[in-house]
Amino acid sequence: MCLNLQLGNTSSKVVRLRYHITFAKVLHLLDNLKWALDHWIQALHVITMFQPQIGVTTRIVYASVRAILRHQNTLPEVVQRSQEEVAYFDKEVISKLLVLLLLLY
Repeated sequence: MCLNLQLGNTSSKVVRLRYHITFAKVLHLLDNLKWALDHWIQALHVITMFQPQIGVTTRIVYASVRAILRHQNTLPEVVQRSQEEVAYFDKEVISKLLVLLLLLY
């Protein structure tokens, strides 16, 4: 793994997003939840630079943040809010997929 990777002033949003998601996932798998959460949150910041911001990637990042919050016994209302965000993205992603399927047929 490229631990020496540094983003510097990279202007590519995609590179920044991949960087944070990759490190968040690895740290999450290693149970280093504090640093994983930091990278998931950074990924969310990068996602706000994209249009639209509703998609599978956004849903995965929110679900990962929710999983860490639940594991850390965060306040129930914070966990509930993160669950609502995931449910919102589920609904939006499914509706977009249905529209796409209808267009294909």
